[in-house]
Amino acid sequence: MKVGTLPAAVNLARSLKHVFVAKTDFEGMPRVAAAAKVVLASKNQVAVQEWFCPGTVRNVSENPSVVILVWDAENDKGYQLLGVTENVKELAVLDG
Repeated sequence: MKVGTLPAAVNLARSLKHVFVAKTDFEGMPRVAAAAKVVLASKNQVAVQEWFCPGTVRNVSENPSVVILVWDAENDKGYQLLGVTENVKELAVLDG
């Protein structure tokens, strides 16, 4: 990966206020989730925050491979980040 790719992808995601997370489960069924944020977790890692689709979160334990897609359709600029999930923290807010 080129130096600067992750920060550029995170900055684009910040301006768009959404990203998509895609993966397949153990049986090969595709899953796509929308997420509100991607942040730099370290020099070569990102963290996806505020995402929708509990099924995708559960499937990470079966298949940790993941794709994060950031795309600005208006300017036709984007990033496809391929990686492996290392840690998942599932938090829920009930009643608001």
